[in-house]
Amino acid sequence: MDTFITNRKETIKTLITQIKPSLPVIYFFLLLFYSIIILFGTKYVMIAMVITLQFKLNYQKNHTIKGLAIFVITQLCLQFLAFFATLNLPLCIILNIIVPFIFIFAKSSQFYPLGYFSYLMTFTFLQLTPVNFSGLPYQLTVMIYSLLLFTVAIVLYNHNHAKVEIGFKSEQQGMNLLASLIKQQIHTPNKILDLKPLQLIQQSLYKKAYETRGRKHILSEEGRKHYLFALMFQRAIYCITYLNNLDTN
Repeated sequence: MDTFITNRKETIKTLITQIKPSLPVIYFFLLLFYSIIILFGTKYVMIAMVITLQFKLNYQKNHTIKGLAIFVITQLCLQFLAFFATLNLPLCIILNIIVPFIFIFAKSSQFYPLGYFSYLMTFTFLQLTPVNFSGLPYQLTVMIYSLLLFTVAIVLYNHNHAKVEIGFKSEQQGMNLLASLIKQQIHTPNKILDLKPLQLIQQSLYKKAYETRGRKHILSEEGRKHYLFALMFQRAIYCITYLNNLDTN
């Protein structure tokens, strides 16, 4: 009986641990979803799905006011493109070829191959709820309201969690982890080392470097530092993997 109770407690703790990181997304979705239903009706709930997806992909990033403004304008442009894509078959075919091509070319890179994903989700989902010209102003109003709520939520989250992102915390964690791996490699050369945590840090740094690109696709000073640390961790992973293969053979 005691074992059963202990296992139940552990299960509940595990569930709470897994759900806790998703709470901001859940709260945002509930607020946006029900406010849209109350204010605008059920016809536009697809927009709640779209903007919630955008929030999930963006709320943990560091955003500037300029960056948020560009993001909002891009989303509104995608709404208009999705509207025109639903008018007739030729426009649908043309826009569904051109728009993905432009965003895949502009938003993806070797560091962040799926950078275009969130934009194309907006373009695709909005085509699933077509409106005519008389319904476009209402859809635009809902979109502006949703993006306004999105912006406020992002700013509040970044403000409340600013201390976590200040400095180069990932780089520090990566250096500490790399030092630990090197010590393990020296003292226990036959042991297979777990490189996954360092790989995750390396990937996150490449992503951060990508996100600091300006309109001319040039990295900022901070972005170059992220990139150099990521490159160093990548080379260290190659080296340790090579040494592990030598030891096992």
